[in-house]
Amino acid sequence: CRLLLSKEKNKTAQLSPHTVTLIKDNEEKSAGFDADEKEDDGERTEDENKIRANSKNKGGDRRLTVQYPKGSTYNVKVDKLLPITQEDHLIIVSPETTDYRRLCIVQTPKDHSFVEIGCDFALTVGNVNATEKKLGIDKSPSSLEIARKNFPALDLEEVDFLTESRESLMNILERYGMNDCNKLIVGIDINGNRELDAVVECLQRVLDFWHPRLVIVKSRALFGVLLEQGK
Repeated sequence: CRLLLSKEKNKTAQLSPHTVTLIKDNEEKSAGFDADEKEDDGERTEDENKIRANSKNKGGDRRLTVQYPKGSTYNVKVDKLLPITQEDHLIIVSPETTDYRRLCIVQTPKDHSFVEIGCDFALTVGNVNATEKKLGIDKSPSSLEIARKNFPALDLEEVDFLTESRESLMNILERYGMNDCNKLIVGIDINGNRELDAVVECLQRVLDFWHPRLVIVKSRALFGVLLEQGK
C-alpha cells in the first residue's frame, strides 16, 4: 500500500514516497497507537508524522497496522491507504481524473514501465515518478508541445492509437525498451470523456497488441456501464 498524506484546506493530498505492508493479523483499531509500536520517526516523512500526531487525538475510525520497509509499524486510517495490485492482467476503470492519476502513480512499481495513451499535457505520465521508463502518447501536436514544456526530459510520441498499425505500435515498445508485458502498466485517458466505443476500441487494442500487466482507464462512460452490469 501507499499512504495518502492529508494537506491543508484547498490543497491537493500527496502520496507518501514509502510503500508499506499490511500486517497479517490486522483487526479493527481504535484511534491512537499501540503501546508497543516501534518508534522510528526518521523513516517517516514530515507529513506522515503529522498524520500520526493528529490521529492520536481522534477516535472511532477504523485503522489497520502497516509496516515500513525498515520494520517500524503504524496504525493508519483505512481511507489513508491506497492498495497496490499484485494480480496480473487487470483493468481498473476510474470515472474521475484525480483518482485516475493517483492510481497510475500508486500502481507503477520501480521496475515497471508506464505508457499513457492520451497524455495531453503529460500531467499524469510526467508525475509517475517510480520509474524512469515512461512514455506519453497523444495524437495532438499542440498538446504535446505543451507537454514538452512541462516535462522536457519525458519521452513523447505523436500517435493516433486508434488508427496506427499493430506493427507500428509494437515498434514503439521496442524502441523504448518496454517489451516485457509482465512489467508494463498502461494508462488510457483519451480526450477526457470520449464516446464509449472509442474507449473500448482503444482498450481492446492495448490488450490485443501489448498484453500489459495492468491497464488503468479514465472513462465515466465505461465506468457507468460496468456499474450497471454489477461488475
